[in-house]
Amino acid sequence: MRDLRFAFRSLRRAPAFTLLIIATIALGIGPATAIFSVLDSLLLRELPYRDPDSLAVLWRARESGDRAPVSGPDFADFQRLATGFDDMAIASWTGSFNIGNIAEPVRVEGSRVSPNFFRLLDAPPLLGRTPTGAALNGEKLVILGEDLWRRAYGARTDVINTETRLNGRPHRIVAVMPRAFAFPDKAEVWVPFELTPDTIGHRAVHQFRAIGRLKRDVPFARANDEIARIAKQLGDTYPETTRGIDAWLMTIRDSVVGTVRKPLLILFGAVVFLLLIACSNAANLMMTRAVARERELAVRAALGATNSRLARQLLAESLMLTTLGGLAGLAMAAFALRLLRTLGAAYFPRPDLISIDGRVLAFNFAIATLTGIVFGLVPLLSRGDRFAELKSGSRAKSTNAFIRESIAVAVIALSFLLLIGAGVLIRSYSRLRSVDVGIRADRLLTMRISLPDAKYPDLEVRTRIVRRVLDELRATRGVESAATVSGLPTENTMSGDIAFPNEGHFTGSRRIASFSEVSPGFFRTAGVPILEGRDFNDDDLRTLLQLDRAPVLINATMAERFWSGRSPLGEFVLVGGEAPSTIIGVVGDVKQKNPSEPTPPHVYLALGTPMPPRPVTFIVRSSLAPRDVVAAMRRIMRGIDADVPPYKVRTMNEVIGDAFAGPRFQTVLLLVLASIALLLAVVVGIYGVISYSVAQRTREIGIRMATGASHAAVLRLILGRVAKLALIGIALGGTCAIAFSRTLESLLFEVDAADPRVFSSVAVLLVLTALIASAAPARRAASVDPSISLRYD
Repeated sequence: MRDLRFAFRSLRRAPAFTLLIIATIALGIGPATAIFSVLDSLLLRELPYRDPDSLAVLWRARESGDRAPVSGPDFADFQRLATGFDDMAIASWTGSFNIGNIAEPVRVEGSRVSPNFFRLLDAPPLLGRTPTGAALNGEKLVILGEDLWRRAYGARTDVINTETRLNGRPHRIVAVMPRAFAFPDKAEVWVPFELTPDTIGHRAVHQFRAIGRLKRDVPFARANDEIARIAKQLGDTYPETTRGIDAWLMTIRDSVVGTVRKPLLILFGAVVFLLLIACSNAANLMMTRAVARERELAVRAALGATNSRLARQLLAESLMLTTLGGLAGLAMAAFALRLLRTLGAAYFPRPDLISIDGRVLAFNFAIATLTGIVFGLVPLLSRGDRFAELKSGSRAKSTNAFIRESIAVAVIALSFLLLIGAGVLIRSYSRLRSVDVGIRADRLLTMRISLPDAKYPDLEVRTRIVRRVLDELRATRGVESAATVSGLPTENTMSGDIAFPNEGHFTGSRRIASFSEVSPGFFRTAGVPILEGRDFNDDDLRTLLQLDRAPVLINATMAERFWSGRSPLGEFVLVGGEAPSTIIGVVGDVKQKNPSEPTPPHVYLALGTPMPPRPVTFIVRSSLAPRDVVAAMRRIMRGIDADVPPYKVRTMNEVIGDAFAGPRFQTVLLLVLASIALLLAVVVGIYGVISYSVAQRTREIGIRMATGASHAAVLRLILGRVAKLALIGIALGGTCAIAFSRTLESLLFEVDAADPRVFSSVAVLLVLTALIASAAPARRAASVDPSISLRYD
């Protein structure tokens, strides 16, 4: 306690130093705490399922190699044939549901699940009881997520076994799942359904996520091999729909986390480097303070203080500083988390789960304590003969110049490494944003409606309503054109089989293609060129309803891949179902999912194609403000069905921007970390080292000037030393950057991780900022009065 009281009085007498070192520590600990909280929430925290290591998610392979969901019939066969699982269940790709019978109807994300879904995951509900059987006995049940329960039902505990309306049909609420329950994706409603031939769909339509629990004695690799063998067997049995489509297993954590694992680990490595930079600069500052206090420490040693006693005093000061810096870093992390959740809303699978909890607080405390021990004891490593200080009676001389400059070089090297990472990500993101998505996004607004299938089960009625909405939208003043699409560009996840006739029969192997259902006028509204043939027209509806040679359009990639050198117009293809379709046009490529990947074959079906009911997305090109278009849409829907409001209102620029959410998040965050590193390296590192060096070499500089050295020569002396330190640091950092370049390769688009232009630009930036930072102390050195400096003690 005496040491702590003395440390407090000592630091209070030097407020500038105290605030500087606290800020330095906070800039290192704050980002580390924020990124660790993200890492902990998404990668380290225990999943809310029993024995999650035994859970595996089944995926099928697209032609491009990207993962895809399974079809219902394929799942039934996997469930029947696989012997390595205790049980298997499915959940539909996340959709949306109208929740009625409450104070204010809402539209929420949700999923249809097999009756054994919750029994397989064995996740305890917050309220009620989840279905445990393999059948529903005709009951219509619904399970709510905690956030929806609190938001729409006021967190009432008496909602269990009450009735609510889901898409216009009554369902009984049987359970509420905790917020951490996160499968699949961002679902807030789960609706169990019976697995019948009518509900599981066609074998060519991939719309379900399959999950299984491995038997206790079955290793993951063996189960994966079995799934691959079954996939090949299904391909031989159903060649028209399944041949050539692989299958594999992923752990449930990898499936939930998706592609964010590696970027998060890289960003955590970056904040560790930043923490090292902060610790190094804090150590330099403590060494500067220790030199100024060398006479005090020498007196204490002469009076009998041992080295361990002095170390304890210095450690008390450093721990007090790091505790204050850790608290400031914690406040910075709390603020940064709000920004991270906003920036990564479209990137993280569950941004709402990211928070600061006890584990994050423990991490913050551990880092602060370790930092205090490390930089608190560094000054003791460079101490000289303290009794010599008393004998000479002179000001303490620096015996730690080599250590200080070595630390400065290390800081420059780490900063260079972070700046290189930020530089190549900026170039990659710039190249990615320059990719032509294939549509004209200016003045294009998107919004969605969902017609309840219970209220509008007939396809012809649903199609008529959509056509009426389109007609009224197009008649609205200021609206240039309007159309519908089942899946927006960069977001479309619908996929299915396409097959080509072989001697009049569709018997060849099938290919996986993505597809969309669009209305006439979609391509004109979206700005997609029709390269050959024609668009859909109103007369196509009759052909669709007769299920006879339904018209389709295909993209340029599909035309080039399968009809290279000749026109595909008039050719037949089999898309998903049993009836062949006629190609009536070829349109320009549109990035349907990941803009960084090659465009896959894509088929456009006409509005009214017999398909399962799904939400309809409207795109509207107009000169009106988005709120005016939405107001017009609300007026139209009130005249048709007041219970079906528009939702998910976004501009097309926002839709496209969300497709770049991952690269944008990685680039912005690494740029911020690199900027902080540069600030610490230059302001605290280079400036501090050179200022201290000038102060210690005042007598030497005075002698040089007294013997004829010019001001320019002194400037060259100081700046040359700075340039030498910077170049050594750049050389070390560049070597490390080349060694670590492969780590970043998977995050880059059309950019080399060791891009020489980035290396040279960052090197010039670092040298210039280092010279600018040292300009002030260099000018002070050049303005030294020799007559004063020769008397300097």
